[in-house]
Amino acid sequence: MLFFVLGVIPSMARMILFRDVNFNGSSVTLVGSVSNIGLGGPSFNDEASSMVITKGEWQIFEHALFTGRSSIRGPGRYPNPRAMGIRNDELSSVLRLR
Repeated sequence: MLFFVLGVIPSMARMILFRDVNFNGSSVTLVGSVSNIGLGGPSFNDEASSMVITKGEWQIFEHALFTGRSSIRGPGRYPNPRAMGIRNDELSSVLRLR
């Protein structure tokens, strides 16, 4: 399930995924774990190329259902797949750790 956040919720962990590097292109905001980014809204499956984490710790996976190679990231700006710890257009699921 994707959650789209329109306003600012300072106490909530959030990850913003961008379709292109350097925070360009369309984006989607997540506030919780997503087992398949390709379902429940605009598909970002294998399309995210940069991200911003405003709060919390997240584990990102190359396949749906939290499988495959993964990377753990905390608050920060990740302008490209290398900074995210994945290959370009590889992200398919996201697990919020805290």
